[in-house]
Amino acid sequence: MISYFLNGELQYELHYRRRGDSWQDPHSECLSTDAHSLWLTPTKLQGDADYEFQVRAKPRSGSAYQGVWSEWSSPLILRSQPAAPESKELGWLAPLLALSLVATTIA
Repeated sequence: MISYFLNGELQYELHYRRRGDSWQDPHSECLSTDAHSLWLTPTKLQGDADYEFQVRAKPRSGSAYQGVWSEWSSPLILRSQPAAPESKELGWLAPLLALSLVATTIA
């Protein structure tokens, strides 16, 4: 059984970079709540690329506990999904919607 002594008392910082890029300017996400998951939208990652992720923790503001940021975790390497190709089947839809909007505005 795992005991989480500081359950609800921590905040986390996640930073990540495309593998091979410098850690000098990584992308960062702060979680001020004791969340154990984070959803990164596809717009934040380049498709079909390797990324390194690291996380650290400290007691959150307002907690009864005090402390400094922990050391960064060991890197986790994941590959992003391939970029979705643009659908040419619906390429005609945007001009049609724009034309409909103009026609509705004029009428």
